Formats: sequence, C-alpha cells, structure tokens
Amino acid sequence: MYLKDFMDMEKLQKIQDMFSDATGLAAIAVNQDGEYITEGSNFTDFCMKYTRNSKEGNRRCVKCDNECKGVYYCHAGLMDFASDIIVNGEKVGSIIGGQVLPNEPDVEKFESIASELGINPKDYIEALSKVPVRTENSIKAAAQLLCDTVNEMANLAYIEWKNANEIKVIENEMESLTKSVKSISDKTKELETIASRQNMLT
Repeated sequence: MYLKDFMDMEKLQKIQDMFSDATGLAAIAVNQDGEYITEGSNFTDFCMKYTRNSKEGNRRCVKCDNECKGVYYCHAGLMDFASDIIVNGEKVGSIIGGQVLPNEPDVEKFESIASELGINPKDYIEALSKVPVRTENSIKAAAQLLCDTVNEMANLAYIEWKNANEIKVIENEMESLTKSVKSISDKTKELETIASRQNMLT
C-alpha cells in the first residue's frame, strides 16, 4: 500500500509548505521505499548545496536518514526530525526535515566540520548564517505537530478511499446479481413457455 494510492498529494504538499513557512523548519515526505513523494520545503543551502553536495557529507547524511528517528542532532550539528506515517497499522512513509539550529552556532566548530567534509569554510559559515535558529522545545513541538497532522490526514484519506472502494465493490456485486436474477427470470419464462406448449400438445 502506497500513500499516493489514496492520499491527495497536492493537499499534503500544501500542508507541508505551510508548516515550513510558519516554523522555518525544512520538510519533505518519502514513501516506504525512501523515494521522495513531495517537493522539499524550506531546504537550506547549508544542507543541500554544501553538506549533502560533498561526498563525505552525503555519506553521513544518508546514514542519519536511515538510522535516526524522532528529533535528533544530525552529524553536521543541526537539528532534524523523522517520523513514520502509519496507516491502518502499516508504515507507508515518513515525514522528515529540520535543518535548523537549536542555538547560536559555534563558528569554530562548524569551520572544523567544513574541513572534515572538504568544503570551503568561508562559504560554509556564510550558508550557516542563513540557517534558522529555534529553541529545542519549539523544534520538538513543531515536528510533533506535523507528524500528528500528516498521520491524521493520511488515515482519514485511507478511510474515505477504502469506503469508496467497498461501495464500488457492492455496486458491482449488485449489478452482477441483478443480471443473474434477470437471466434466471428469462430462463424461467422460457421454460414456462415450453411447458405451456407441451400442455397444449397433450
């Protein structure tokens, strides 16, 4: 079962964009295979242009993506989040994001990270200066809000989709039953006609 099968992806994108505009946190949704199913909202150059664009940075980012859950510090020192989307007891994807600082950055620490990743420290610090700063509590609250909202939306969409499919199945079964009844009725009339003719001959 895939989220795209039953959920309005435009509506999900709109909610995700509004969340990012309101909180400053980046966000994107993926399916259970790890494929992106929405466009990224509020992604930072610090993460996308520099960290993930370096070979070592990307390796570390992928490791974080695959192993980390909830709200956590990424390898580059930002706060990220990852929450499962569960529908009818089955994981159908995740909502992930963050790319924010929980406090003002230690510039020397990030210059050191830049050197480890083979990134120009000056460019890295300039990109870092544009990363939103939010308190850890507000980051956790925002991530939980998005997770709850997306899960609620997904489950409601699934119920509507399932009910619509069940109604369609019932309608198809009724149509089939109606045809069967008509066929039986036609055959019964045909047999009655034959029997009537036989009675006339005897």
